[in-house]
Amino acid sequence: MLNQLLEKPPWLAEEKAIEALLVRLLKRAEKSAGKIKTSAITLAESTFQRDETGELSWSNLNTLADTILEIRSSKKIDAYEYPWVRAKVSLLMESENLVRSWLSIEKSELVNWQSAIAHYVTTHPEVRDHCNFESLKKNAISFTGKTSNEILDALFSLSEDNQSSKTLKELSAKYFWGDSKVLEAKSDWLKQTFPRLKVFDKQIMVNFYLPEDYQCVLFVENKDTFHQLISKKPQVIDQAALVYCSGFLGAATRIRDTASINFFQAIESIGTSARLIDWWLNDSNHSFPVHFWGDFDFAAMAILKALRNNFENAQAWRPGYGAMLEAVEYGHGHSISHRKKQGQNDPVKTGCHFADQIVLPSLRNRQYCFDQEGIDFNQLEAFKREG
Repeated sequence: MLNQLLEKPPWLAEEKAIEALLVRLLKRAEKSAGKIKTSAITLAESTFQRDETGELSWSNLNTLADTILEIRSSKKIDAYEYPWVRAKVSLLMESENLVRSWLSIEKSELVNWQSAIAHYVTTHPEVRDHCNFESLKKNAISFTGKTSNEILDALFSLSEDNQSSKTLKELSAKYFWGDSKVLEAKSDWLKQTFPRLKVFDKQIMVNFYLPEDYQCVLFVENKDTFHQLISKKPQVIDQAALVYCSGFLGAATRIRDTASINFFQAIESIGTSARLIDWWLNDSNHSFPVHFWGDFDFAAMAILKALRNNFENAQAWRPGYGAMLEAVEYGHGHSISHRKKQGQNDPVKTGCHFADQIVLPSLRNRQYCFDQEGIDFNQLEAFKREG
């Protein structure tokens, strides 16, 4: 194309008004993939200086007409008005890359992705009915060493894979050159983009430990504490079935769905699992008080709040939270402003009386946290009567 041969005009560096106009047009170009030109910008009298310098700028701008820009002068110019007033200027999309090179402005990743999609559809018309293109355009996917065309080939091949149910990681590894993490955290987007695609939800692993005679269930947030409780078996948990809940795992909507979970019983367990599993999956006559012990921070309280959606009687475990509250009161906590605690949101209310009336007010007033790994299990016994 002729415009691909044009060099940057020598006057452009001095024409700040024209440069600003081109920048505005490039922003419009980001929303004009697949179109011939951008939407027009209407020039005002103040666009250029109101003197001979402005008339020179208008003249320079017109040298870009037809090759770079479409310029339509107003048909109603009064004798006293400058010639650029109410003129409409659009960027011809075939000139976008050239103008970007003049101004050293690169396309955003999303714009490049949308442009690639527009081109792909013209060369692969058969894919038009295979996906939700509005959704496809919203999430740019990149892969080192692969072009956008190759990535789109992979996506559309993946969308036709209905031979067997595969997890998101399996699909990703199969179609994205052995990389299982390309589609990580993109499950909802993928289902919306390719409605006919069958994605098998990853199984949830529920790890638990059972004493001989368990009468309650204790969800434990952190792995180290879970293992240490099993190893040391403090008397305070003699009758507690321990479940490692790994952050928000216990809050997953599928956590009590038979087809979605696998149970793994710790080898150290003494008790039998039939009662626990029957209660877990069938909400049977086996009724267990449910407790949660995590860190003394807002994130753990948010986990408790979410956990109660699946286990509505879940309560903050008083021996654990009592010991951590005491530690904070004695000045052994760390500030909520600590880098690892920043960004946590106050859940406002969990539904658990102890958490809402004691733990959350302390967090708000003192602004100090405490991680459960810092608790000596011998301290827990003193708070057992409150558990």
